[in-house]
Order: sequence, then structure tokens, then C-alpha cells
Amino acid sequence: MSAVRHGTDASCFKEGAFVKSIAKYIDAFCAECPENKVNAIPDSASLAFLEENLPLIEIPDKQMEETYYFRAWTYRKHIKKTEDGYIVTEFLPDVPWAGVDNAISCPVAHHIAEGRHFKNKGFLYDYIRHFAMGRGSEKDIYSYSNPFIDEVCRFVLAEGDLAFGRELYPHLCRQYEKLKELHGTTSGLYFSYDNKDGMEYSISGPGLRPTFNSYMYADAMSLAALADALGDGEMAEELRAEAGTLRSLVHRYLYDAKDGFYKTVPAADKDADPDFDRSDPDHDCREEIGYVPFLYGLSEKEEEGAFRLLFDETCFAAPYGPTTADRSHPRFMKCTVKHECLWDGPSWPYATSQTLSAMEKILHDGTDAVTREEYMSLLSTFSRSHTLTEGGRTIPFIDEDLDPFTGEWIARDRIVEMKKEGIDKIEGRGMYYNHSTFCDLVLSGAFGISVKDDTLTVDPLAIGTWKTFSVENLTVRGRTFAIAYDGKALSLSEGGRVIAAGERKLSYSLL
Repeated sequence: MSAVRHGTDASCFKEGAFVKSIAKYIDAFCAECPENKVNAIPDSASLAFLEENLPLIEIPDKQMEETYYFRAWTYRKHIKKTEDGYIVTEFLPDVPWAGVDNAISCPVAHHIAEGRHFKNKGFLYDYIRHFAMGRGSEKDIYSYSNPFIDEVCRFVLAEGDLAFGRELYPHLCRQYEKLKELHGTTSGLYFSYDNKDGMEYSISGPGLRPTFNSYMYADAMSLAALADALGDGEMAEELRAEAGTLRSLVHRYLYDAKDGFYKTVPAADKDADPDFDRSDPDHDCREEIGYVPFLYGLSEKEEEGAFRLLFDETCFAAPYGPTTADRSHPRFMKCTVKHECLWDGPSWPYATSQTLSAMEKILHDGTDAVTREEYMSLLSTFSRSHTLTEGGRTIPFIDEDLDPFTGEWIARDRIVEMKKEGIDKIEGRGMYYNHSTFCDLVLSGAFGISVKDDTLTVDPLAIGTWKTFSVENLTVRGRTFAIAYDGKALSLSEGGRVIAAGERKLSYSLL
């Protein structure tokens, strides 16, 4: 089946021939994990769908290989058919804080990053339209902080689909202006509430946060790139000027040179005076969100030493971490609010995804602050957290926040406790939680696959950790590729023919 660009080919959601190469994984998931909600692709069709659409990997780390296929299998559960087309959900059961069709904008960038690797991307086109110009575009897209504009523009340019970009462009420009209006402050920086970042009960709380300010910078820069591609040079120049000003302000106010880290400047609300001196020690904290500026290109080379804290057990390092807050802070994991979602220290797949993506970026840009082996080690830690042990058996599992020291799923356990106390909660809501990336971290990081400026690049971070690895059924702009590393040489093939080869890094023009 060829790649679909406008609309979704429904035939990809029908059962087809099963494939032995991944059947052992998919059959086990279907047997071990209950199908508590059926959307567009039932479990019975999951093997055929994934074989047809997913890049198929073979790696020596079989635990990570299983997690890769498990996360793709769970992502497929969230592809939902609506009256306007397909969307991707965060929760399988309907939750009252969601928008139209149970869509939630908080993890939308993760959804696009993960879904862009599928061969049939039609569902992703529908989903992007939902938040750009459809029923989710007027209110729902603004309900939570997200770098939607950035992710969409990068997707369009990587796909080389300027017709789709032209269709979206005026809507993305309108959304960018609306975000400035909703979150802008007199300081020139942007305000956000931590719960609207999807990060409830954080130690830093509301204020001028590294998250939203980084998202706005990324949105401006990527929208400028799309404007250039569409011939709107004047808008591109204006956007880059705004981004440059914002970057300077982020460095001036959000980077704490004393701690060598990007941190929140606390403020009670958008119109309150920010605490630029961070005079309240209760809210002055190094938090994992300090890596978000590195992910979106706001950081400086000399600041990359902050990544050493990921391996420091007095700060972020933990057996199932990284933690979302500095372990040495007095308020670390001390929140007494009876709530299932806490960001005062528990590990969150959402934040871990961002941190690993930030590490991947600086490694591919050429840092000496961390090593490729350390990226692979942290990715392995993340992979090992995807389990649940219950009733004497351990199964693949993904939920909301987890205890960074035991690996137990906090939200799941707390919801069960609260239900027993008569507090109304949706039990099991976080099962198959679609609030982070994993497949993208393997493909973009471990395999080093990227598309930019009409060039396919393969720069694997896994060389030095894995002796051999391969991926097949990798679809880029409707063409299918395979990548293999035999311990000595890296190769890129198309149609069974090697089209590029080298020791560690490959580049191939798609023109």
C-alpha cells in the first residue's frame, strides 16, 4: 500500500496477512493485555496493520525491541474515527477535561512525532487538520501548552508536501498570533500555568516557564521555515526577529547561571509581577523541564553540562527515572494533595521523552557533554520502566506517572485507592496512556533517522552500544528503505539495492 497524503485510506485498517517476524510480540500483547476500548483498529487487525505500516526493527536489546513494538501496538489503539476523519487520543476512555471527540492537545506534538514514521500517514493529516482548522482548532488547541505549530511545520517540510503546508499556513499563523495574545506578558516572555503545561502540582508552579517559552520560540522558527518555503519572505523575517528577541529573554531571565540550569520564573498569573530573583526557595527548583530549551535550539554550547545532572543521584538520576524535580529539593515528592497526577518528582514518560529528544539533538549537533552510550543507557532505563508486575506475572505496560525508585505506576495505584474511598475516578484510564514518544526515540535517536532539506540522514547513536541492528519498511516520502549495520559498515537500501554505505553516518538526497 502506498503512502496516503490527503485523507485516510480505510483499507489500511482492515485485517490482512499476518507476518511471522513480529507475530510473537503482537500475539503476546493481545493475549496479555485486555482490549478495554476498540477504536479504528481492533486488536484482531493490529498485526496486519503494524506489519504494513510500521518500520520493523531488529536489535540485540530484545527488551527494548519488545517495548518498541508494544508502544506501536498501543499507539494504534488510539487512532479513532470521527465524523470529520481520524484523530489520535491521549486516553482510551472518555475523560471530562478532553475536547471534541475526546481529543486533548497536550500530547499532540508527541502524537505527530510518533505517527510520522507510519507508512500510511493519512490519519495524521486528518488529526493535524482537526487542531489546525477543524472542530478542535477554536478552543481545544489552546487548552494545553504544546508546540503544535512547530511539529506540524517540520512534518510538512520533511514530507515535502507544500500543498498541505499552503492549506494549513493561514490557520497556523492565526494560532500563533492567538497564543501571543493569550500568554504574552509585558516582560516579553510568556506565562503558563503548570497544570496547563500538563504538569500539575510542580514545585515551581505557574510563571514564565521554560516549556511554553521554548514552544513559542520553536513555533516561530518553524513557521518561518514554512513561510520561506511558501514564498512569504516578509513573514519569515518577522517571525525570526520575534524568535531572536524571545531567545535573548529566555537566556536573560530563565537561565540561572548559579545553578547552570533553565528554571521557571514564578508568577501567580499572567498580569502579576514575576519573581525574577526567584526569592522564594519553595518554588526555586531545578526541574526536568529545564532540558526543553535544548530540545528546541534556544541553548548555548557552554550550557550543555546541565545534562550531567541526569546521571547524578543527588539530582535527576533514579532507577526508573529521570525524576521530574531535583531530588535534593526539600519539596521533592512531598505533595500532600490527594491527586493522581503529580509533577513534584515522580518520573513521567512525557518529560522523559522530551529529555531524550533534547539529548539526541545535542548529540547529533556535536556535543561533548554527554556520550552516545549515555543516551542509549537512558533510553534503556526508559524502556525497562514499561512494565507492570501483578499477580506473579510481569506484562508490558504504560500509564501516567511512576515512582522513579520502584517503577510502580503512581496514578494507577492512587486512582484505585481513591475509588475505594468513594472519590469518583475513572479506574484504568491511564492504561495504554498515549502521552509520550518511544518509537520515535528509537528511530530518530538510536537509528539516527532524520529528513531535512530534502535529505535523508542516518546517524545512529546506537553504534558503540549495539553490535548489529536493522530496520525495514521505513517509508520516507512514499519510498521504502532499509537500514542495516553489521558491526563494521552502515548501509541504506531501496528495493533490495544498496544506495548509500559508510562507517557511521549516511546522507542521501531524496530529490
